[in-house]
Amino acid sequence: RMLVKSIEWLGRKPLDAYVVGNFPSLYVMTKRDETSLAIGLWNCYADKADGLRIHTAHDVKDIEFVNCQGHVEENDIVIDSTLYPYEAAFINVTI
Repeated sequence: RMLVKSIEWLGRKPLDAYVVGNFPSLYVMTKRDETSLAIGLWNCYADKADGLRIHTAHDVKDIEFVNCQGHVEENDIVIDSTLYPYEAAFINVTI
């Protein structure tokens, strides 16, 4: 939480997306253009990741899940499925 706040302060703008919670080896990559946001999640740990919640700084108009299932709650994307060890999932968001 402190790292997210510090990065937002240093960059003078909110992060496009970040995972809420403590997932030590869950790597997140984002790519944004004018109308979409792509999010990649990689679980590089021997434990599964359950209850993932991704906060976005954008309004979500449409969403597409690849290798996972989920839903949208306001500006948060909730992953309903489990991300197993060494597995990846991808989300394409229309903003």
